[in-house]
Amino acid sequence: MNIQLNEFELIKYNNEDYRQANFINELGKDQNLVDNLELDSLNATNFNKMDLVNPNYYLVKLKENFIGVLIIDLYKNNTEAEIRYAIDKKHRGNNYASKVLVLISKYLFENVDSLKSIDLYIDSKNVYSINTALKSGYKEVGSSVYTRNR
Repeated sequence: MNIQLNEFELIKYNNEDYRQANFINELGKDQNLVDNLELDSLNATNFNKMDLVNPNYYLVKLKENFIGVLIIDLYKNNTEAEIRYAIDKKHRGNNYASKVLVLISKYLFENVDSLKSIDLYIDSKNVYSINTALKSGYKEVGSSVYTRNR
């Protein structure tokens, strides 16, 4: 199921769509991005396999362009969530990550009744992502852990 978030759309990954596969393969060349997503590697084949196990892998689309990826993990009977996200280098600096993070957080709290908190795990050296989290209403609650409560 795709999710519309104002001007952004979260698209369920479809490995048969060559544009989606090419975008994922291009993102996978950025090792920092792959590390920040806490993945061993990122390519169209393993992204498809991961999505089969956890169906909450999305491409972030703005107008006609894919600009990033977003992964949502739900835990403890859907009372807790973790979000992982990355924006392609070509689209950074436009506040897209913050906008998407605010919108998906609001969407999850409105649509997952039992959800109490959303966590982000951010490398302490990733200053941009830390600023994105803080700007998006998340609070630092531990070393590299940022949370937002209902």
